[in-house]
Amino acid sequence: MIPKTLLIVCGHEGAGKTRVTLKLESAIDVGVIDKDPINNKFTTARSDNPHPVHQKMRPLVYRMMYRFAEEHLKEGEALS
Repeated sequence: MIPKTLLIVCGHEGAGKTRVTLKLESAIDVGVIDKDPINNKFTTARSDNPHPVHQKMRPLVYRMMYRFAEEHLKEGEALS
């Protein structure tokens, strides 16, 4: 297990982020923070939706992801 490491996988929709993340998750036994479930708490729109309200929510979604990751890394816990 890699201690206290944060790996961020990013890219456009359909680029293969989920596929890469699932392979990494099983290969190096790490947990994953998925943006989609967090995003879906606020909107049902796709993450690249150009609507102004949706665009204003994007920073909040990312801050929530980073805060969740930070808390787990501080505790030395695996992400899930």
